[in-house]
Formats: sequence, structure tokens, C-alpha cells
Amino acid sequence: MSSSDEKNDGLNTSILRQVLVATAVALNSAAAGTHTTIPAVLIPALSSNTSQPYLSETQSTWFASMHGLSAMVGSVGGGWLVHYLGPRSVLLITSLPHLAGWVVMSTAPNFAVLMFSRVLVGLCSGISLNASQVYLGEAASPELRGRLVCLSGLLNSFGCLLSYIAGYLFPWRWVPLAPIAFFVLPGMISILFGVPESPYWLMVRHKKHQALKSLTRLRDNQELAKRELELLSGHIESQQPPLGLQQIIGQIRQVTVLAPLLSLCALFVCRVFSGIMPLMVYTVSIFEQLGAGPGNAMVNAYESAVIIGVVRLLNSIASVLYVSDRFGRRPLLMVSGIMCCAATTFLGCFLLLRHHRSDWMVWSYLGWLPLFLMVLFLMSFDQGFARTGWVLQSELLPTRVRSAFSGLTVCTHFTSSFVSVLIFPSLLIHITIGGVFLFFSLFSFAGTLIVFLLIPETKHKRLEEIEDFYNKRFGRKLCHCHEEDSQDTKL
Repeated sequence: MSSSDEKNDGLNTSILRQVLVATAVALNSAAAGTHTTIPAVLIPALSSNTSQPYLSETQSTWFASMHGLSAMVGSVGGGWLVHYLGPRSVLLITSLPHLAGWVVMSTAPNFAVLMFSRVLVGLCSGISLNASQVYLGEAASPELRGRLVCLSGLLNSFGCLLSYIAGYLFPWRWVPLAPIAFFVLPGMISILFGVPESPYWLMVRHKKHQALKSLTRLRDNQELAKRELELLSGHIESQQPPLGLQQIIGQIRQVTVLAPLLSLCALFVCRVFSGIMPLMVYTVSIFEQLGAGPGNAMVNAYESAVIIGVVRLLNSIASVLYVSDRFGRRPLLMVSGIMCCAATTFLGCFLLLRHHRSDWMVWSYLGWLPLFLMVLFLMSFDQGFARTGWVLQSELLPTRVRSAFSGLTVCTHFTSSFVSVLIFPSLLIHITIGGVFLFFSLFSFAGTLIVFLLIPETKHKRLEEIEDFYNKRFGRKLCHCHEEDSQDTKL
């Protein structure tokens, strides 16, 4: 065998090893996807008069919305745990309570125990998502990092699909056992025996020998591991120390920090309130309402939910393999926002018109339209708002403040998710299902405007070019005010 063949075999082995490790780590994202959408199939069953336990409408709302709140707390706390314990250790530590939470949910005798399990799994999901993203970003080689980080989104979509399929096929108490069998237990065993600690985390703590062993296991090539370790060592030595509290406060008053931060937070609010979280959490209930009218024979709630899950999974595959690397951020976000707005506007108008003109014969031929428009919305959302929004977080914020403020955008996402899911049943009562979709369309439109006015193209752009965009857009008034305040303080 020639030296070039040996080199190619070594490279292929290294890639395969990294993909397997990334899959083991990203299984936590799949379980988080199941936890997000499991109310879609549990609430209809638990709201039945014969169910034990039985959930009232208010209890169902809190059960559905608690994921966002608990995952937010877990995500914030997870960052601290990862910093001190390392991402692999955190993933292992959270595996057992994660598994226990699903078992408790499956065997819960009453609402209080159900809520406890929901909060426990949400906390573990938030912590493990944080740890898995950090691990994938630190342990993957540069040429594979983008694809492997996107693997979490792909498995998250598979987790959503699993909850829909399990809810369609099995009694509700069996559904929480599915993520244990497919994700939590395999992930825990794989991490325990096949995943080394992050080499970056080890190097930061001056454990060079252990970092070399970790990289050698990840690359399956000691010479390659040694070269990467030297580069990693130089990168760590060149890093600036973290900013203190006073420095962070000073930075946030600069237009090149405050403007992208507020733009990101506003975009995250709009993308959530465009309807994605209520649609994922209340999927079956929504399709039951969509079919509760003339021409409902073509709409089956559980089958439609499975179709939605399949569409999201295929979207994730397309995004990882093709879309994300071939188009700019702004075009993807603009097209996504426009199409989401169009889909929810048409669906809202259709439902309102069907409600007020139920005697029209045409409705018997349009039973397919609600499902089609829902699929169109999700396809549009997934290719733009869903993943590109998270990519912008790492590209818009200046490097010097990224770690300090990225948590704020995560909190904005989870808080918006919690509120949108919590108020959804009340909106249904007050403005009907058609009005709710028109409400969603307003936020899709607002998100599109935010992208058009406040978000620059970031793909292949230097940080200086992005900062120049905000200086030109907003001027330097904020900076001048900051300088004047500093001079007044000195006087």
C-alpha cells in the first residue's frame, strides 16, 4: 500500500471516529427534541375524562410550557458547570437524572409528579444541550466542525419525530420510555466508554498529557494530534483574559455591541412568536382544530403530526448537507420570513373564512390545505429562522463580548418559548385558531423587517465589516455619549 493510500485511510478513520463521537454527544439533543414535542401527544390523552391522571386545561398549559422555563435555567447553569467540570463530565453527570426524569414521567400518578418530571428533564436538557454544543465546538477538527455542530439540530428533529410516532402507535405511558431506549441510555453508555474529555478544556487547565491522549483518541493519529495540540496551545496562550463586570458594562454602551445584541434578541423573539413552539408543542390539538370543520375527512391529527415530524427531519438533512453552506445569511432569513408570513396569513384567512362561511361547498375539496400550509410554514422556518438565527449569534457579536452576551440570546429564546406556549390556549379562546395564525404572521413580518433593516450579511465577512455596518446604520452617537460621560466622570 502506498503512503498516499495510508494517509487517506488515516484521514477516513479520523473522520469516522469524529462522526461517531459527535453522534454519541448529540444524542442529548435528540432527547431534548422529544421533550419539546411530547406534550403534543400526551396532552390529548391526559385531557380525556377517563385518563389517570387527568389534566385540566390550565394544568395542560403549564405542563406544555414548563420546558422553556426549566431548559433556560438548565442552559444558564450548564455554562457554569461546563466551565468547571468539563463538557464530558457534565454530560455523564446529567445522564442519570435525565433518565430518571423520563421514568418518573412514564409512571406519574398525578399532576404534581408529572410537573416534577417535566422540570427535571427540562433542566437536564438545558444543561446537556449546552455541554454538547461546547464539546462539538471544541473537539471537532476545523474542516468538520460546522457539519458536526449541525448534527445536533438533525438529531433534535429526529427526537421530535420519535415523540409523534410513539404517540401515534402506543399508549401515553409508553411514550416517555422511547427517548430512554433510543437516546438517553445509548448516549450515556457511548460517552462513558467511547468519548474522551474535551482537549481544549484539558489544555486550559494545563493538563497537556491528558489533552494529547484525548486528541489521539479523537483523531486516531498521534502525529496529527500532536500538531493540533501545538496549534491549540498557541491559540490559548494568545487569548485575552475574560472581561470584568465594569468592562462588560462599558462595552454594552458601544453601538457595535448594543445594536447587534438588541437586533439578535428582537429576532429571537419574532422567530419564536412566528408560531414554531406552539405548533410543535400543541401539534395534535392544533390539527384537531384544523379538521373541526367542513371537509375534515382528509385531516387526521396524529398522522398529520407524524408528517410534520418527517418534514422537519428531511429539512434538517437538507440544511446540513446543502442549504447552510451555499447561501448567505440574509437571503435565507428574508426568504424564510416572507414564506412563513405568507403561509400563516393564508392559513389564518382560510380558517376565519371557513368559520364564518361554513355553508360553502368548496370546503369539502380543501381538506388538504391546512396540512399543506403548515408544511410550507415549517419548511420555510427550518431553512432560515430555525438555524440561521443561531449561526448569527456566533457571527454578529464581537469576539471580546461573545461569551458574556451569548447567554442573553439563549435566555431570550427560552423565555419567548415559555410565554408563547403559555398564552397559546388563551389566544385560541379569545381570537380563534384563524386569528392565532394571523397573530403569528405579524411576528414573521416583523422578523423579516428586522433582518432587512438591522442584520448585515455575515457569511465570509470580517468582524470589522460587521461593526462598520452598525456604525453607518446608527451613527456614532452612542459612542460619543459614552465618551462625554467618561470625560464628565474624570472632571
